[in-house]
Amino acid sequence: MPRFNRILSLRLKPDGENLLWNSMEEVFAGWRNYGGSKLLPAPQSAWPKGLWPPHPEPDQLPGTHEFRGKGLLLRMPDSPHYGIRFERLVMLAESEPEIIFQDTMINVSDRPQRWAIREIIQFRNGGEVMIPDGRDGAVPEIRGGESFRPGRETGRIKLAARRERAKAFISSPAGGIGCRLGGVTAWHTLSPEQPVLPRPAGEAPFSIYYCRKYFEVEMVGPEWTLSRGESKTLVHRRRLERQDLIFSP
Repeated sequence: MPRFNRILSLRLKPDGENLLWNSMEEVFAGWRNYGGSKLLPAPQSAWPKGLWPPHPEPDQLPGTHEFRGKGLLLRMPDSPHYGIRFERLVMLAESEPEIIFQDTMINVSDRPQRWAIREIIQFRNGGEVMIPDGRDGAVPEIRGGESFRPGRETGRIKLAARRERAKAFISSPAGGIGCRLGGVTAWHTLSPEQPVLPRPAGEAPFSIYYCRKYFEVEMVGPEWTLSRGESKTLVHRRRLERQDLIFSP
C-alpha cells in the first residue's frame, strides 16, 4: 500500500483469510504501527537518534507505485536522516503460491552510507515458528529460545511462545524460516543467488518477537557500504503452503 509504504495483505487465495496483522490505532511516541511488512535500515544503533521510533520516510510518509512487468514497484521517499531510499519490487511466481521480493537500497546522499536492509513482518497472533534444518543436517542456532516452547517435526524445529512477550534470534542453516497460522505456513527464504556477506554486528539473519497482538518475524540482510548514487538489492521469497504439503528449503 503506497500510502503507508507497506504490504498489508498476505493470502493463499484472493478470498482467503489475511495472515498479516493490521492496525490503524497502534501508536508509540507519535509513530504508527500499521502492521504488515515494512523495510527499515539496520542496525538501529546507527540511526541518527539511535532509539525507536525510526524517522518517518521509510514507513510513515506516502510513497509512489507503478506496475513494472508482472510486478508492482513501491518507491519510498528519500530519507535525509538515513541518506538512502528504499524501492520494493513485488512479483508473483509463475506457477507456485510464492511472492518474490526485490528490495533495493539507494544512496541518495552526497557521502558513503553503510546499512543493511531489515524487513519486519507482523502476522496475526496464535501461530508458531518453523525453522528447517540445513541440507547437511545442521540444526538452527537459537538465542533467547527459553521464551518459547520448543517442538520437533521431521527436519525442522518449531517454536511457540510461552510468555506474553518473547523474543529470540535465529541463524537458519537452510536460509529460511516459517510462520504457521492455522493450516497455512508462510515460508520466508533468502534466494540462493544472494551473496554471503557480513551482517551488522550483533544481528542475526532472523529474529522473532511475540506479544499479545501479533507475531513478528524480522530479517536482516548483508551490510553494504554504498557510494553516492550506488544501490544494492536483496532478493528474498515468501511461499504459502498448506500444512499437509512438504517444504524443501
